[in-house]
Amino acid sequence: METWLFQHYISANLLILVQSLLIVTSVIVISKILRIQQQQSKQLFQMRNEIKAINSGNIGIGRKMNLFGKEMAKVEVDKITQLQPGSQEKTYHQASILLKRGASIDEVVDSCDVAPAEAELLAIMSHARDVSEKNKSKTSSDHSIVRTREDFSIAS
Repeated sequence: METWLFQHYISANLLILVQSLLIVTSVIVISKILRIQQQQSKQLFQMRNEIKAINSGNIGIGRKMNLFGKEMAKVEVDKITQLQPGSQEKTYHQASILLKRGASIDEVVDSCDVAPAEAELLAIMSHARDVSEKNKSKTSSDHSIVRTREDFSIAS
């Protein structure tokens, strides 16, 4: 009977020892899990802050790109405006064409929306250009061979 009690005593002690070991290992595992969880919480907090910083930077870049896009659109509108018939360069060109066709300065002022002084200046420039072109053609025809009396009378 003593052997049975002794065996029962040993198995009970062994069972208590195993339970103690299980409790100790579970405490160690739980402490490691808590430590890992704290580290992950810190990393998560840092990552959230980094994401906020990146988002703030992206928002700033987005705003700058939006402003840049607006500036580009303004430049494109300005460029298109310069090419449209209402632009100043086109208006001067139309005025000079009208003056070449014999329009008066008042007609040019009314139809092209230019100042009278500008129209007069364009008329002077157009006349000077016409005179210089006539002189060029006259000097080049002076060097040609005279073949008829009419050519001779015109050349002299």
